[in-house]
Amino acid sequence: MSEGAIDVVLDHKAALWDVAGGAAVLLEAGGRITDLRGQPLFPVDAGGYRGEPLPFVPGNPSSHAAAVAACRGALEASAGPRERGARS
Repeated sequence: MSEGAIDVVLDHKAALWDVAGGAAVLLEAGGRITDLRGQPLFPVDAGGYRGEPLPFVPGNPSSHAAAVAACRGALEASAGPRERGARS
């Protein structure tokens, strides 16, 4: 991490309107923004979105990849056997 800079962020309580403006700048600068499993956050299904929290991970490409890998590991570890079996 460079002094005075942030490489990656994890937020699980933001709403779409909290994220959209900054996401446009981040994406244009070459950054990434995805859900916790690494799936693209945008485009959002505007018809299906009802203001619920939108967990996301934005960051530079290399730090983003490491953060998503850690999130996936944590999600797998917290999933019950039934959920793990459903994804296999």
